Formats: sequence, structure tokens, C-alpha cells
Amino acid sequence: MTDELLLECVEKYGVIVCPMYMFSLDSKKETRQVRLAFSNINPEQINDGITRLANFVRSKL
Repeated sequence: MTDELLLECVEKYGVIVCPMYMFSLDSKKETRQVRLAFSNINPEQINDGITRLANFVRSKL
């Protein structure tokens, strides 16, 4: 995921995802992986976030 796609996902879909290159010690940027993290939310909120993320992904296919 590029920085531009990350920004679009946040602005249009209300979901923040973390590209894996943010967690890599390797200089190679992984662009096809994201990290999903959540805390202090209920299962319904998790399902809503996953649905919004899926809608974002579908819009890019």
C-alpha cells in the first residue's frame, strides 16, 4: 500500500491501515501487505472496519 492509497483509505473509508514497510528493518518497501490492529473496540466495530476496508480494496480491483 502506498502512502497515497493509505491517505485515500483514511479519508474516504475511515479506516487507518499500516503498510508493513512501516514495521520493517529491511530497506525494501513491502507494498502488498498491511497490518490490521485494533484495541478497545467491540466485535461489531471490528466487523464494520473490515467491511469498510473490503470496500476500499474492491474499489481498487
